[in-house]
Amino acid sequence: MLGDCSSYQNKGFLVELNALSSHELDIIQRFIVLNIQSLFKECAVPYESPLEWPSLINPSNRKYWFHNHISSKSVRRFTAEQVSKILKFTIFSRLRELLGEFVVSDEELIGYPDVYWRFVRPYEEGDIGPLHCDSWFWDLNPSWNHNSDFKKRTKVWIAILAEVNQNGLVVFPGSHNGHTFSYKVISSENKLKPTIVSPPSMSSSFLVPTNSTDAIIFHDKLLHGGSLNKGSSPRLSFEFTCLHN
Repeated sequence: MLGDCSSYQNKGFLVELNALSSHELDIIQRFIVLNIQSLFKECAVPYESPLEWPSLINPSNRKYWFHNHISSKSVRRFTAEQVSKILKFTIFSRLRELLGEFVVSDEELIGYPDVYWRFVRPYEEGDIGPLHCDSWFWDLNPSWNHNSDFKKRTKVWIAILAEVNQNGLVVFPGSHNGHTFSYKVISSENKLKPTIVSPPSMSSSFLVPTNSTDAIIFHDKLLHGGSLNKGSSPRLSFEFTCLHN
């Protein structure tokens, strides 16, 4: 299906504007607040109750004191109940038009589709994901390929809070087409992770313009990474991988 989309075929990605409705955006925001609140209770972290979305993203809260508690992907996963509701969002109908039938991956065998969020503070280089291709993770962790019925992988990244040209996702257009990049391997969070050795010049990169609710749909061999957040607020997004044929 995606082979019919010239942007995806040639550049390795496409942008879906307004991928979330205002109601769906409210749901995602509420889920993240509940996730953080639950984490605080579990770890006995003091916080002002009730915890509200505006207080999490308040630009005056420069240190975002809670961020060290949400650094691990495992605590940024939506719950099974939350995912069951997210899978009913309208973006999934659009994805079926693009991909055909697909499932959201559960590569780490958590027992349900793996959908997770990310919180990137302004001007914090440590918060952004380094340059990589998603396919590297699958190559390094062969046990992830437990669903052999599906041969292709497509990543979906959706902005929850973003500022155009100030933050978001950096991609290298066309890098999915036969380009190879060297990387070294480290072990972290019970899985092998790749770290690029000789990254290409950033002059060939492209910061995809995205507003809140926009989605980037991209090939799992596309070289990409997070952009330094130069905005006035944190950048929030959520993502998942689609398995399809």
